[in-house]
Amino acid sequence: MAISNVWKRRLAVMGRGAACVAFVVVVVSSSISGIGTVWRLFFPPQPPPIAEVTRQVINETDPVKAFAVGCVKGLLAGTASSAANLARCFPGGHPYKLPTTAAMMVSNPVAWAVKRQPSSGDITVYGVIVQIDEQPSLSAPATTVFYQLPVAVNQGKGIEAIDRIGRVDPPPPGVYVALGYPATIPTSSGLFSMLSGFVAAFLTRSGGLERFTTTDSGIVAVGGYSKATLTTAQAENDPPKAPGDNTELAVHIDVSARRSDYIKLDELSYALTLRSVGGTWFVAQIDAIPVLADTTPVPATPAPG
Repeated sequence: MAISNVWKRRLAVMGRGAACVAFVVVVVSSSISGIGTVWRLFFPPQPPPIAEVTRQVINETDPVKAFAVGCVKGLLAGTASSAANLARCFPGGHPYKLPTTAAMMVSNPVAWAVKRQPSSGDITVYGVIVQIDEQPSLSAPATTVFYQLPVAVNQGKGIEAIDRIGRVDPPPPGVYVALGYPATIPTSSGLFSMLSGFVAAFLTRSGGLERFTTTDSGIVAVGGYSKATLTTAQAENDPPKAPGDNTELAVHIDVSARRSDYIKLDELSYALTLRSVGGTWFVAQIDAIPVLADTTPVPATPAPG
């Protein structure tokens, strides 16, 4: 179909008008986006309340863990005469048959893990794993075992166990992560002598710890041992013969320390950061985490049951 010249001109004008409208829309949109960017620059959004949420979760789980620990301990060590103490754990009257005399000694209970079930109305359900040491008698060795107990919390306050305790498997074995100290420090070296002096001053009351530490180390002597001997020392790298000032070196030491009562010998290990001052090595800090080797971790072998 042929289009007249009049309509051709009308369509051309309409096209230019649409282009102008589109241009205006783009400019306005860009302006709004730019204004939003500037606004966020001067008035940044409030950060998420991580601390508040964390505090709330801790405040919720701590009473639940304490409750579960008390219930498990009370059941394992309880007797018929102390059954009333379990009413707080099981107000619904769960049929527990307690012995007339204590049949189990328990110690060191601790909540090992907590799993939270999504809330249903005013009720929040938790699954708590409790680790505890059991002894059938005072002379028997202690055995570490694990129990689980589901707990319901009503309106964030009322706590009640909703089932009996259940014996569960211990946590799975982890992996062996190799340490990263391949360089052995010879026992005849001056560095080994310095570390020996540090060990004695740190673990015993011999004094003189300041002779082996930097002024900013903040290390205070433990002093709980009658004797402490450095047995082995290794470094992350071969120690330089003439280290420059503020050169640092990561080392790992093994120590045999005799307690002050002479009854027990403790085998200890420390990861240290050394710093060179005036060409001499000093202990700058005791590291909480040792240097790890760049190797693939090896799964640990489960202990025999």
